[in-house]
Amino acid sequence: MAIRDVIQKLKEAEASRAVLEAELESEIRARLVASALVVPRKEEKAVEVAQRLVSELKAGTLPTLHDGIGAFDGWLERAGLLGLLDLPPMNDGAFATAALDRERGVVGVFVEQYLTTLGAYLRSKCDEEDTRSKDQATEIASEVIEECLAGKLRKYSGKGSLEGWLRRVCRNRLHDWREKGMREQLSDTVGEESDGEPWSGPAEDEKALFEAIRHGFTWLKRFHPEELVVIRLVYLHKIPQRTIAPILGVDAAEITRMKNGGMASLRTEITRSLEMRGHEYTWEQIATFIARHPCLASDEDAVVEIPEV
Repeated sequence: MAIRDVIQKLKEAEASRAVLEAELESEIRARLVASALVVPRKEEKAVEVAQRLVSELKAGTLPTLHDGIGAFDGWLERAGLLGLLDLPPMNDGAFATAALDRERGVVGVFVEQYLTTLGAYLRSKCDEEDTRSKDQATEIASEVIEECLAGKLRKYSGKGSLEGWLRRVCRNRLHDWREKGMREQLSDTVGEESDGEPWSGPAEDEKALFEAIRHGFTWLKRFHPEELVVIRLVYLHKIPQRTIAPILGVDAAEITRMKNGGMASLRTEITRSLEMRGHEYTWEQIATFIARHPCLASDEDAVVEIPEV
């Protein structure tokens, strides 16, 4: 049973308080013993800290130390980790400041508390069979922790929980990585046939490109919506084709056909629309424009600012 589960039971009074307090002490002690913090006689120290925290919780003093921002179980875990190093409990704002100032032991507690937690959170946002995204999730969590300690933590305003802020940073980073992968896949899929230079046309051509790309995605949604769904699942959300197949009730070969057919139709319709407007561009140039405005590939109803012509 996790610390969070025990606290929830304490709130709901699902069992005798004495039993739950004993369970909470046991969970805190186990968490501290399992930590990577190097502390002399850590097991003995963990017992001491866990007993003290539960005693303060019973006495009603811990809630006054906790400022109400952030999940109490996370705060309690941090208080225990800091306690191993004979440091006082800290709220999110003070903890972020101390980590930035690299106060004794705080950096280690920051890494201990959030590195594994953030990695697990991001991996939970990935498809079960998408090992590539899961590996990237672990890397992103590590990068964000490093960047925070290098100064990014200064952007944390103290409004809302620190863990919530860190999750949002990591989630946005994973989203950007997926979008970048989608754009690269989009370009690689059909761009190899082109020998044109990347698009660098005048500003007035952006409106024509925007409208042609919107037309392509709208046309595909109208006439082959299932192909558009497959394209977005594969390229944007990085979901493996073998996972998509049973969801749509077809075999993997059919998913490949739908993906390739949809990309071919998309290319044809965008190119034809541009030609009707008196413009001629290679697919590489078109893909470059989509890369500049990725929402065109993820949502055909998205609004993109286009310069006045």
